[in-house]
Amino acid sequence: MALRSGTGGSERRGKPGVPASRAPSERMAKASAKPEAKKPDAEKPKKEPASPVPPEQRWKRLSMGLAAGCVLLIAASSYLAFGGAAAASAKGEGTGPDAKSGGGAPGAGPSASGGNKDGGKVERGNILNGYPGLQITGCVNPQFLCDGNSDQFDGGNNYTYHDMNDPNSAMILTFPKPVELSKVRFRLWDQDDRFYHYVLSASPDGKAWKVVKDNTKIDSKSWQEITFGPQKVLVLKLRGMPAASAGANYLHVVEFEGYSSAAMAQRRIPPKDVSVSQGQLKPGLWGEFYDDLGSYPAAEDMPTLALPITRLDFGTLTQPLATWPLQGRVAAIISGFVKIEQEGTYKFFVTADDAANLYIDGIPVVKQGYPWGEADLKPGLHRIWVEYYNANGPMALNIHYRAQGDSEGSIPPELLFYDPREARHP
Repeated sequence: MALRSGTGGSERRGKPGVPASRAPSERMAKASAKPEAKKPDAEKPKKEPASPVPPEQRWKRLSMGLAAGCVLLIAASSYLAFGGAAAASAKGEGTGPDAKSGGGAPGAGPSASGGNKDGGKVERGNILNGYPGLQITGCVNPQFLCDGNSDQFDGGNNYTYHDMNDPNSAMILTFPKPVELSKVRFRLWDQDDRFYHYVLSASPDGKAWKVVKDNTKIDSKSWQEITFGPQKVLVLKLRGMPAASAGANYLHVVEFEGYSSAAMAQRRIPPKDVSVSQGQLKPGLWGEFYDDLGSYPAAEDMPTLALPITRLDFGTLTQPLATWPLQGRVAAIISGFVKIEQEGTYKFFVTADDAANLYIDGIPVVKQGYPWGEADLKPGLHRIWVEYYNANGPMALNIHYRAQGDSEGSIPPELLFYDPREARHP
């Protein structure tokens, strides 16, 4: 199965000043599909007036003069337009955001083939993606900050930012109650020449603050990893600090992650091994249901009810789930195997209320908050693992797939299997 990931990062000191940046424009999040590159709007250079017709050509006959004048005018205009744009780009004006928008894009996006390849891997133990009750305030596009998407971003999508020149602006993450953290990782925008200065602070109660990392004198970009030992944290605050050498007025963050040593041991890890024969399996998938659990199940959680299930389309947002054995505040893990009959790229679609993650062979394909993802699969059995929770209100979970060239539809029950030796019981 082919997926995309990578790592990257850099820090530097004392870089000469680079052109001032502008902030990105706020847009809605797209699916986890690989978007085409979207370059931000650049501040258009002023055009100089077209040059007059050269005097030496005035002797031409009147019938030819008009045509020659038009040709020269078009050529002069094209030269000024493209030459002016190139000059602006050389000065740094063409790679930055739109100055008039107030929130233009931070820089060039990913390649047209889809997806920025730097730092796509999310380390195991990150508790911020899908953390129940986590509030993110003080910034623009907070929904992108901890969405688990660290590599699919461009000049207008999937990043968060705040104005470093506003003393009241920052990226503030508030937990519903104190949690133990020992490390944070975040990816600063790294698709142009801008660098960033920042201060990361933590508070156990929202009143007393401790500076975890002071990077006010270091030009930084891409992945930042900060280890500070286990401590109770109620609020995290990431504030960008303006600096002439950095060339940025807005702090742009693609993804923010938080790690707890306890969470690394507690989180259920989707299995990857597929060394099993179909003769050892039973039809359907194995469903574990957890009553009164409004978050993804952890290793120590035991299911309230467990039984075989034969489908993955239980209910949509317009037709809420009403056939599950448990209702209301509930969580579930549905696991087993899906049989792929033809090699190709398969697109998986997930509708969930409140949230769900879909893994194939232990690798996340559709992350919480994204409606679809895709994977390259070969014929045979592949692990399928779905984790779901509903904190309150209506429930919905619907999973479809589509092979290359086919239409979207339910996964046929005859292609679903589970291993009774792995079935977890109450």
